[in-house]
Amino acid sequence: MKIIQRCGRILSGLLAAAVIAALPFPCAAADPFSYTVLEDGTASLKCEDTGLVHAEIPETIDGHAVTELSENCFDGCTQLETVEIPDSVTNIRNYAFQGCKMLETVRIPDSVTKIGDFVFEGCLSLTAIEVEDGNSAYFDEDGILFKDGLSRTLVRYPAAKPDTRYETPQQCGTIAPWAFTDCQNLKVLDFKYASAIGADVCMNCAKLRTVTICDDVTELIGAGFAYCTNLRNVTLPVNLKTIGDRCFFGDTSLSDITFPDSLSSVGSQAFYACVGIKTYKLPKSLKSIGEESFGYSVDEEGKSVRVPGVEFAVDFGSESYHYAKQNGFAYRSEVSQSLVMIVIVAVVLITLMIIGLRIELRRRKKEKAAEEERLALERRRKAHEERMQKKKKSRQGGNPADDSKDK
Repeated sequence: MKIIQRCGRILSGLLAAAVIAALPFPCAAADPFSYTVLEDGTASLKCEDTGLVHAEIPETIDGHAVTELSENCFDGCTQLETVEIPDSVTNIRNYAFQGCKMLETVRIPDSVTKIGDFVFEGCLSLTAIEVEDGNSAYFDEDGILFKDGLSRTLVRYPAAKPDTRYETPQQCGTIAPWAFTDCQNLKVLDFKYASAIGADVCMNCAKLRTVTICDDVTELIGAGFAYCTNLRNVTLPVNLKTIGDRCFFGDTSLSDITFPDSLSSVGSQAFYACVGIKTYKLPKSLKSIGEESFGYSVDEEGKSVRVPGVEFAVDFGSESYHYAKQNGFAYRSEVSQSLVMIVIVAVVLITLMIIGLRIELRRRKKEKAAEEERLALERRRKAHEERMQKKKKSRQGGNPADDSKDK
């Protein structure tokens, strides 16, 4: 019995060891990298030296081909200036270069077929992302990273690219989340071609002044243009339905914006601290307005307060009318265009009726005068005939007194 129990313990231990061996695990290696062995025997690399300035990623490590840069691979490497990625790498995972604020350029080899989300977030010195010719999944256009496919996606615009103006190219289909965050030099941005725009797309673009969004875009998700403190003019698409939470949060210079008639929903604090907007002319189509969406800012004590002098131009009974009234804002209720048209048509019809009545009265008056004149003529004619008859009878009958005198 003891032998059987001992054998059972040995088998259990071997099974546990086999399971552990099958799982990926981090392995120490020569500085500055550690790695994890993946299921296919290749390695996922991670940098352990946060003070690294120049990173040359090896093709192999301890006999394992390096095929992946791990999630947060260079996280915290604030001094990293250059990196060389070998052709063995096929996958760059989420946040791989996050916070590498000194990194200036990156060259993506043609072997890379997958780049995760927010890979270059916080790379404030990045001027260009280059992709080697022959890459089937990605390409760059003037240092701007795109993902190829049926709908080409603009993945990342380098934060330190020196250009002050940018217009999305015709082959651009979608804009990835965070694609333009922290761009330091852009002043004019025209999403001329885009079918969809991801969340937080232009957050914290300090110099951005003018934004134009093409009419194909139907929603702006999240804090898309938050903390763009110099943003003044925004042209929203005519087909826009949704403005997300905190979309224009903290845009203190924003003053020129027109809301389309298609707009149905505005999220919480969407225009919080937009102190430059004094009049909100909101469409009747608006059905949902989040808390503190319009007309609120923060005071010195950090409390939310109403922005002084804000007024709402709204349709009577609309959602925006109720928002202004419930939050204590000044408002003026405007008559809807349809009602204006009804009033105009009614006025025109009444005017035409009055004109018609006047014409009819004049006609009847003329007819009455003509009839009276005809009757007067008839009376005069009859009177004349009567006089003539009397004269005729007088001549025919004679006067007896006159006859005797004659004799």
